Amino acid sequence: MSLFAEIEAQLDAVMRRDRHRLSQRLRSIRRDAKSRKPTEGNVERLREQVAKSVSEAERRRAGLPTPAFDDTLPISARRDEIRDAIRNHQVVVVCGETGSGKSTQLPKICV
Repeated sequence: MSLFAEIEAQLDAVMRRDRHRLSQRLRSIRRDAKSRKPTEGNVERLREQVAKSVSEAERRRAGLPTPAFDDTLPISARRDEIRDAIRNHQVVVVCGETGSGKSTQLPKICV
């Protein structure tokens, strides 16, 4: 795998806020490499920035809370079905009785 391909493969794991900027830097360095301009320092800096962003993304993912569901609420029985619907469809309408857990459990399902 080429150095550029290796960096590009890591871009999916960087912080979302960094993805565009780092992709643009990679594109610029590739362009410089094609025109035979020196890129060694730029490539190393980009690798460091990508590694830092990936590390921060992993740290933040590890710190996400683990939601606890109240199994006495009716919505909890359909939790997997609702999660799949939210994941697979742009719009999901959930209807249920007052007190069924829509307001308290849906945000947890989304997390």
